[in-house]
Amino acid sequence: MKEEKLKKIEEVKSQIKCIKETIWRLEESRDFKSVYEEFFNEILTDDFTMDGQSDGRNIQFKMYDKSVNRHREVFSIYFPWSLDDENNEFELSYYTSSCRNIFEFQRLVMLGKVAEFISDGINKEKLMGLYRVTKSLHKDEIQILNKERWMLEKTINDLYTEIREIDEQIKLDELSKDGITYTNPKTIDVRPKHVLYDVISIRLVNYTTPTKKTATFEFKDLHDNIITRDKVKVKNIIEQI
Repeated sequence: MKEEKLKKIEEVKSQIKCIKETIWRLEESRDFKSVYEEFFNEILTDDFTMDGQSDGRNIQFKMYDKSVNRHREVFSIYFPWSLDDENNEFELSYYTSSCRNIFEFQRLVMLGKVAEFISDGINKEKLMGLYRVTKSLHKDEIQILNKERWMLEKTINDLYTEIREIDEQIKLDELSKDGITYTNPKTIDVRPKHVLYDVISIRLVNYTTPTKKTATFEFKDLHDNIITRDKVKVKNIIEQI
C-alpha cells in the first residue's frame, strides 16, 4: 500500500512538471522584452539593452561597461502588481553615484532621456497599456493551470501524510508486539529534561489513555536494566524511532 502511494506521488509530480513547463511556455510567449524594446527604441543607443521578466513587471535597462566587458543594470522600471485600470503609476528605480568616469556620465544621460520620455502623459499611458495587454495574454489559461497545479500539490501532501501514518502504524505494531531492538544504543528523550542513555530496546506495554496518546513503555539498556515509564507521549517515542 505504501509502495502504491509512492508510485502515485511520482506520477503526480510528473503531472506538475508538465503543468509548470506549460505555464513557463505561456509566460515566455508574452515576450515582454520585445514589446519594451520596441517602445523605447527611439531613445536607446547601441550600448543599451533591456530585459523584461517573465511577468513583465520589471524592465531592466543595461549598459555595456568596457571596464568589466559586460552589460550592467543601470536603472529599472517597476510596474504595479495589480492590473487595475485606475492604477497608472509605475516607478523609475536608479542608484546614486558620483560621476568619475564616462560610464556614469552616459548612464545619467540615458536615465534623463528615459525619465523625460515616460514623464510625458501620452507615453506613460501607452507604456501602461502595453504592460496590461501583454500581461493579460494567456492570463485565464495560466490561472486554470495554476489551480490544477495547486490541487495536485495538495494531493501529494495528502499522500505523504498517509504514508507517515502507515509508517507510524508499522512502528506501533512492532512496539506493541515484540518491541524494537537496536544494534547501536540510542539516546531517548522520554520527557522534557528526562533522558535515557544507551537504550537497546523499546517496547510499548499498554496504552494509558483511551485516545492512545500516552502509554507505558519499557526500555532496556546496555546493562540489561529494564526501565519502565508511564504516561509517555506515544508520538514523542515514534518520532525518535
